Amino acid sequence: LHQMVLGAASEVVTVSPHYHSKAYHDRNQYMVDRSSRLICYYDGKKGGTDFTVKYAEQQGLTIVNVKETAA
Repeated sequence: LHQMVLGAASEVVTVSPHYHSKAYHDRNQYMVDRSSRLICYYDGKKGGTDFTVKYAEQQGLTIVNVKETAA
C-alpha cells in the first residue's frame, strides 16, 4: 500500500532522510508552513497533534477538528 500511495503521488518530499527524535515534529511543521488549513482529530492531549494544532493557530491557519463534529 505504501508503494502504491507513493506511486500515485504527484510529489514526494523527504523532510529527513533518516529518523531522529524530531523527525515527526519537523514533518508537521513543514506541512503547516505550506498549508492554509489544518484538518485534524485532536482530543486536547499533549503530544505531536497538540504541538501541530498550536503551531497552526500561531500561523493563522483555519483549523477543522473532526473530533468536534464526530458524535
